[in-house]
Amino acid sequence: MKVLILNPGSSSLRYALISADPPTGDQVRGKELLSGVIEPITDHAEAASQLFARMHWTAADFDLMALRVVQGGDLYHEPVRIDDQVLASIEALE
Repeated sequence: MKVLILNPGSSSLRYALISADPPTGDQVRGKELLSGVIEPITDHAEAASQLFARMHWTAADFDLMALRVVQGGDLYHEPVRIDDQVLASIEALE
């Protein structure tokens, strides 16, 4: 399966494409096919759009997409699946 991982920073967007076996629980392990960084950026959505356009990708090209969110405050110390409750908790930290 193809997995796209996006890691937004304060002024950059890092990305990696991996070839992986199906997930075991919440873990996905695989071989990196390519990776890179777009910087400097001011708008993460625009940077992601540019990445998809540059690579000629659509969402249908991936079996799974992951977004790394670092700031979990005192609430999250380990990886979690993002749902409406987690999003609301993270937004409340701002």
